[in-house]
Amino acid sequence: SSSRGLGDVYKRQTLDEAARQAARQYNAKVLSAHTVQEGERRIHVIKLLTKDGVVKVVRITVRKR
Repeated sequence: SSSRGLGDVYKRQTLDEAARQAARQYNAKVLSAHTVQEGERRIHVIKLLTKDGVVKVVRITVRKR
């Protein structure tokens, strides 16, 4: 699997799309997903539970069109 930054992979996706793709990439279950505003940027924050029982938080910057 690729180790490049998730931001480029998921740009312009909806929160739901990004959460599903992150869950697939990490073979994990989505615990929660929401979008936060940080200055000019919007960021999807997705909390995942991996098969090993590890909680992982993925932050994906939403690109402007």
